[in-house]
Amino acid sequence: MIAFSAGFSTAAAQDIEDVLVYSQDFESGPFSEWALEPGWDVINEDTSVLTGSGHTWARLDAGPFSDMRLLFRIQTTPDSNVHINVHLSGHSRYFIGMNRDILYLSKQIGEGDFLEDLATAPGLISGWQQVEIQLDGPRITVDVNGQERITYVDPDPLDTGWIALESLTNSSIMIDDIEIWVPETAETQGVNSEAFWVRTGGPLGGLGYDVRMRPDNPDIMYVTDGWAGVFMSTNGGQTWSPSNNGSPPAKANPGFDPCILPNNRSA
Repeated sequence: MIAFSAGFSTAAAQDIEDVLVYSQDFESGPFSEWALEPGWDVINEDTSVLTGSGHTWARLDAGPFSDMRLLFRIQTTPDSNVHINVHLSGHSRYFIGMNRDILYLSKQIGEGDFLEDLATAPGLISGWQQVEIQLDGPRITVDVNGQERITYVDPDPLDTGWIALESLTNSSIMIDDIEIWVPETAETQGVNSEAFWVRTGGPLGGLGYDVRMRPDNPDIMYVTDGWAGVFMSTNGGQTWSPSNNGSPPAKANPGFDPCILPNNRSA
């Protein structure tokens, strides 16, 4: 299940409440917010999980994020070796390496400019582990199963970027139950419908123009298309269906600028 919503952390260690802006348990698709290179897939064993094998990338299209907490579960085996990339932008990124031997925080600030092993800790044990990566200004922390394992304060921090998973050569990895929390601000209060978007593919058509959301229920959305008319989604843009009842044929009179009237009709 994918969720882009507002919620509040119950973690006692947080000085301020955070807003949940993304969650994914990979139980039901589509998973179109993830750009998966060959080697990454969602498989269903006892439960559905995201898996990566060999040197390959899985990029999350939501973002970018600044201060944030990234939570996920990871299953490690003797051959598991993965980079968790945060504040990824062009050739710049932080990457947290995870395997059985070592945890390490490194930084890339150019195409070939790497700062290796800024902080290290013992590696992960076998089995499922709960990981939390927090970026708070220049401070980066990595917790495993509720225990702080890495802390680093960057004198020249990367301040924003995207998230990506990088399975390394001769590695296999499983990841599940991903959550992203951000500090509560005026922009993230209530339903966070504007700050974070993901690619869903959109409705079938030729050329889209405008998107409108119901103010009281942002899961209900309308989009106009120059060839196919008006489409409606009731699940936040995951799926779309035509909504042209009572309107002229789309090709003869294409829609451009929809509006939602107070009586809940679109126009």
